[in-house]
Amino acid sequence: MDSKWWSKRYFKQYNYSTSSYVTFSDTSDAQTKIGFGECWNTNSPTKTYELADAGQTLVVTHQFASEAEQTGFMSALATAWTDGSTFTGNTYTGTGESRTQVLQVRRVKTEWLYPDGSVSATTNFTY
Repeated sequence: MDSKWWSKRYFKQYNYSTSSYVTFSDTSDAQTKIGFGECWNTNSPTKTYELADAGQTLVVTHQFASEAEQTGFMSALATAWTDGSTFTGNTYTGTGESRTQVLQVRRVKTEWLYPDGSVSATTNFTY
């Protein structure tokens, strides 16, 4: 798809038990372990997947047919970040005060792209 509205998002999954990032065997394994919520399908973006960093990072490219579709997608993501429905790959043990996070999905970077695919802006996220 030739598009003016696209971006790349970089995801990792951190394992608190081993104090390290999970290594994915392929893009399907990464998608399953990360567990993208329905918000990631808002306005039906064209998505491509690739692994980076020796299999520890899933890179997802989202492309939209219009600015309105991309804006709606971003709105859905904002709501999901607030209500916690972005990923199912965040896992915990215990309950109440003894609840401990075991796995955490981390969005580590977003790149906004020009129509030719070159990077126009980058946001890095630290944890």
